[in-house]
Amino acid sequence: MTFAQRSVAGEDVARPQKHLNQTDALIAPAPKRLKRKTIEAVERATRIVGIGRSARSALAALARTANNDDPTGKIFKHRETLCAETGMSPATWYRAQRELLDLGLITVDVQVRKRFGRFAGAYIYLTEKATEMLGLSSRKEEETTGTGEDDTAQLGEPAVPPPSSMAQPSLKTRVLFTEDRVPYSFQKRQQDRLPQDLTRLRGLGLDVNLIFWLMRKAKEQGHFLSDVVSATWESLAKARVPKAYLLALLTARTDFSAVCKAKALKEDKARIQVQDRDFVRSILAGAARQCFVDEKGNHFEVESDGSSVLVTEVQSAVTSRLVGTSLAEFARRLHAGAYQKAEVYAAPQRASGRLEKRGKEAASTLSALRAMLRDRRSANAANTTNNAHAMA
Repeated sequence: MTFAQRSVAGEDVARPQKHLNQTDALIAPAPKRLKRKTIEAVERATRIVGIGRSARSALAALARTANNDDPTGKIFKHRETLCAETGMSPATWYRAQRELLDLGLITVDVQVRKRFGRFAGAYIYLTEKATEMLGLSSRKEEETTGTGEDDTAQLGEPAVPPPSSMAQPSLKTRVLFTEDRVPYSFQKRQQDRLPQDLTRLRGLGLDVNLIFWLMRKAKEQGHFLSDVVSATWESLAKARVPKAYLLALLTARTDFSAVCKAKALKEDKARIQVQDRDFVRSILAGAARQCFVDEKGNHFEVESDGSSVLVTEVQSAVTSRLVGTSLAEFARRLHAGAYQKAEVYAAPQRASGRLEKRGKEAASTLSALRAMLRDRRSANAANTTNNAHAMA
């Protein structure tokens, strides 16, 4: 035997399908005239502080149905009717009813069997505490209209204010709108502001509530919506239906967090390279047309445009050009003060004899080649002349 009946849990009730045109299905309610005391009781019930919203709605529905002449009597209304009036599901109504029972605002009859196997109605009653808070009790009216000072003097008991957790509202003294409707700590509240990296989704036509819903769906799939958007923003911005594209991405098994990290590392590397290039350009532009010497005696000459550096080594007297990482290293060392400024560089004298010897050897070799070419040309011309005479 199951303790929860299907009819109680509301599982046998099929939910109606939503039609596209709902204006045709609207039905005007039947006119109903309520007494002033009932209207005041309903208004008080909606502003009681210390209970949940569903419990306040349930208490307001019970106050609307209670008899003004006998407010603590039976409330002749089915649970289905109360649920329809408050817009609650049966499960929500029974949770609100349990909360009101725990607070001592209502009592419920025990459901017993009648004749022929039928169950008797579990009627709901408002307690004296509830009727006093809602202004339905005649005893409270007599106390307020009578001489309250004489009565308290005879009883010798000071008036005890209601606890802060169950404050009694008043129609004459209303609290501010923000104070009256502050949500409770146990209620789920939605964030009031989107994360900074998800605000660009608003430009794609996505609503704020839809973005929060997508964040929850991404968390259920083991992703973060921020990582998904950052990793696929170029394609997402070109999508015709961004919502469908995001839902398809959320079901993928791609590690978007790793993709975002790799993308961030690549962007950082590119940014560092740009910063280094700008740093080298600024240092070399400030040292254009200047000469420097290091601790070994090597000579460095920065060209006029500041784009390259000529290096002349002391030992070999060979001149080379710094490029790439060597140029960046020279700029960093120059900025750190590792070089000393020098005058215009002159080539070492001890290397001049060697250069002259090499020049003479190259000149002699070139003259020998020219003589060989002249000999070959003259021999070819002579052969051509002899052949012509022989043919004649």
